Order: sequence, then structure tokens, then C-alpha cells
Amino acid sequence: MPQTVREPRSWTATTVDSSESWYYRLSSNCLDRLHGELQQFGTEPRPVTDLRLSAAERRACRRDLAEVGHALENGRGFAILEGIPPSDSPRQGQALYWLVGQALGEPVEQNVQGALLYDVRDTGQSLSEGARFSVTNYESSYHTDNSFGDTIADYVGLLCLQVARSGGINHVVSGFAVHRELRDRYPEALATLCRPFHVDCRGGTRPGEPPTVQYPVIEVGPRGPVFRYLRYWIKAGHQKPAFRSHWPREARWIRSTKRSAAPTCVWSLP
Repeated sequence: MPQTVREPRSWTATTVDSSESWYYRLSSNCLDRLHGELQQFGTEPRPVTDLRLSAAERRACRRDLAEVGHALENGRGFAILEGIPPSDSPRQGQALYWLVGQALGEPVEQNVQGALLYDVRDTGQSLSEGARFSVTNYESSYHTDNSFGDTIADYVGLLCLQVARSGGINHVVSGFAVHRELRDRYPEALATLCRPFHVDCRGGTRPGEPPTVQYPVIEVGPRGPVFRYLRYWIKAGHQKPAFRSHWPREARWIRSTKRSAAPTCVWSLP
């Protein structure tokens, strides 16, 4: 009888590995290299994103982060990095975080203004007036970051500079498990979700561009499913006068994605 090979990227709350194994400590070798860059950076009034690791430094730090890279590419798809020492200023913390990111990959612009680092902070803005979740205190649902962007990032990093007095717990979901659930239980929904939807750009457009972009929620590539999903952005895109008629018929399949995600949710510390 043939054995079923378990896909490590397709986990649920009951099959994901122990939470103790989610944590990875930065090596002293990698930290020494990064601190060398920080000392040169000093207190100069330059943007943090001006800091760049040399090719040799990136290779060396990437070797030290090999287990993290394996977890991201071939394992559970997320990792929590420890060992970053407390800094004297948020700017230094951001700089160290920025350098660690370079050891894992190439930075991606996050909006039409070309921002490479993006602050998640409540600015008092409202979703109903076109703001993004990241600048409000609204609670978001399951989603992938930058779902309306031109480029899909391989990795998304989060750095907590100031721990909240309450809350701050993240839900993490395996897209591979969601895709499997849809394929096995909701094949009609999966077929629909693989067709383009209008996604609201939240005002992040260049002159002359339309207010929405069209992408499928799920696109299956050589290495598996790729998601572009934030239900609110899709609903807002289909509320535009030109596209409103497309939404009601498809809404139930967007909800299927949320139903499929719920059983696979696990809790992870910020």
C-alpha cells in the first residue's frame, strides 16, 4: 500500500511542529557582521534603507540563517528570529532588522511611492475613507500583505519596536493547507478563486491608472499555490460602480476561503 508523503508546508493547527521549534537565534558571527555595518552607519541623518550589506556579508549571514531559509522555503513557511539585542533607539532596531532582511533576500517596494520599510502604526485614519489596515486600529481578517501590489514578495518580515499593552497576537495560516481544503471540499470555489477579481488599490495608483487591479485570489505555480487575498480589498474593489455587478455572485466563494482557513489557524507570538 503506497504511503502518503506529507507536505511540510501544508500544516494545520494539529499537525504543525512544536512551537519551540519556531524560534531561531541569530548567531554571534552574523550579529558581529551586522553590528560592523551599524557602527559605520552611526548617527548620520541618512535613511535606514541606505544601509547595504556587501555580497560577501550577505553570503556569510545567509549561511548562518540557512535553517531559517529552509523553514521559509520548504518547511512551515514562517520563523521567529531571536537574539537581536535591544537597541538604544528605534532607528537602530530598524537598521538591524533591515540588514537581517537583506541576508534573506532582496527588498521589494511596498507602494507606488517606493517605500522599502513600512511603519504599521495607528494614525487615526479610517478604512471607510480609503486607508490601509496598517495605519488604522481596525482588526484585519486572514490576508496576504500587499495583495494589490505589482510584485508578490517571497517573505514578509515584522519587527515589533514597542509591545502593545494588550493584544498583538498574530494568526498564521498555511496557504498550502487552505488550497488543499478548497481542492478537496470546494472544487467549484477553487475554480472561481483562480479567476481574476477586482482588488481595490486604496489610492495607491499612479496618474492615469484605474482604482483597482485584477488578480486571481489563488494562482497555482510550479512551487504550489500563490495567494493574493484580503477580503475587504476585494469587496471594496467590487463596490466600485463599474464593477459592482460582479460581486454578489462571487461573494460566497470568497467566504469559502475564510471557512477553509479557520481550522488551520495557529497562534504565534509577535
